[in-house]
Amino acid sequence: MQIKVYLLALICAFIALPAMAENDFPLRAKFPEVTPISSDDLAVRMSGGKLLIVDVRSEFEFNTVSLNGAINIPISNANYKEAMAAKMPREPETALIYYCNGPL
Repeated sequence: MQIKVYLLALICAFIALPAMAENDFPLRAKFPEVTPISSDDLAVRMSGGKLLIVDVRSEFEFNTVSLNGAINIPISNANYKEAMAAKMPREPETALIYYCNGPL
């Protein structure tokens, strides 16, 4: 029962994220080169293009529910930069998609 509640909360968060993205993430202005995308856009990209999906949540959250094909590199880990550098795609056309469960 508890897993269903968490899954429902995660689904609701994904649905609400585009509406919240403009107003509820105060650091967005500091990173103008980072383009937020909707879940619909992500689905299109997942079906056709080269991309690397990086889940920056905790290992527990990743193991509970995650996107197919995503890799887990928790941003809270001390070796985050090294782990991310090791996974960087070699092909320049590969899009990097990062996701988390909200503002850090």
